Amino acid sequence: MSRKDSHLYIKELATKLRAKRIERGYTIADICKMIGVVKETLSKIEKGESKNIIHLLDYARAVGVEFSSLESMNLSFEPLVPLSEEELNETGLTAIIRKHIINTTFLDTGKVVAQIKDELVGKGLIDKGTKSNVISNVMSNLLKEKEVSNISKNPSTRVYIKFVKEDEDKK
Repeated sequence: MSRKDSHLYIKELATKLRAKRIERGYTIADICKMIGVVKETLSKIEKGESKNIIHLLDYARAVGVEFSSLESMNLSFEPLVPLSEEELNETGLTAIIRKHIINTTFLDTGKVVAQIKDELVGKGLIDKGTKSNVISNVMSNLLKEKEVSNISKNPSTRVYIKFVKEDEDKK
C-alpha cells in the first residue's frame, strides 16, 4: 500500500464515520464532547484530512463502528518499504538468538560470536555456511537494545553476556 492508498483509506473511513454519526443522530458537538476534540479537528477527521489514527479510532468507537467492519475496506497492511531478503533472514536469526541463546543459560558466561555460531549450528538452528558477520550484526543490534552486554576490555573483540541492569547503572 502506498501513501496515496493510505490517504484514500482514511478518506473512505472518514466518510463512513460521518455517515454513521448522521445515521445515529449525533451532532458535531456531540462527537467533539465524546472524543475530546474541538470542532476544527472533527472537521478535519470527517474530511479525511486527519493523520491522527487515535482520533479516527476514538470516533469509530463513539459512533459504534466495529473495527472488524473496517475489513470490508480491503486494507492492505504491508510496509511501505519491504525489508530485503537479507534483512528478513537477519530478523529470523534475531528471533533464534533470542530464544536459544539469550533466553537460556548459554550467555551466563561470556561468549564470542564464533561460540554463538557453533552453538546454533550444533543445535541445527542455522546452516554452517551462515557468515559470522551476520551473527555479529545481530549481536550488535541486541547490544544496542540492551539485551546483551559486552564484557571485553579489548575494543576489537566483543564478549557477550546476558544484559544485567547493573551493567547500565555502572555507566
